[in-house]
Amino acid sequence: MTEKVEIDKLDIMILAKLLEDSRIPFRRLARSLSVSESTIYLRVRKLRNSRILKNYTIDVDLNKLGFLQQVYVEIKVMPQYIKNIVEELKEKPSVLEIYEVSGEYPLLVKIVSTSNEELSSTIDEIALIKGITELKVKYVFKTLESKNIGKVFSKLSI
Repeated sequence: MTEKVEIDKLDIMILAKLLEDSRIPFRRLARSLSVSESTIYLRVRKLRNSRILKNYTIDVDLNKLGFLQQVYVEIKVMPQYIKNIVEELKEKPSVLEIYEVSGEYPLLVKIVSTSNEELSSTIDEIALIKGITELKVKYVFKTLESKNIGKVFSKLSI
């Protein structure tokens, strides 16, 4: 189980600003929040050490890069193989995300590809992994909302 880390309103405001622009200099971030640069440095270090802030990243439009096929695959597995299955899935370049979920299909995987042929090939390879008993493929027709994590900050009780 994940341990909850104590954060306050300033931590949330720092995270919100970093979500807007992960490259913002600490000096500008400090000015915009009316605190010292050293306060920002210490707070960001605390957020990184506690793994709340895991990476400074970018948001890429996969469609514009040619990854027009996106699917979610529900995977039914034999429980004794789940660890090995996850390790094999991690090695597949088309597999972007892997989740362990509740229900009859304990793994949920997001796959992207540039063509139907590539997608079909990836799904066929996954189906052959030892311990997988069944797959359900869900095609993404349109992304309606993506990575708007800033919305959840208002739910934090601080």
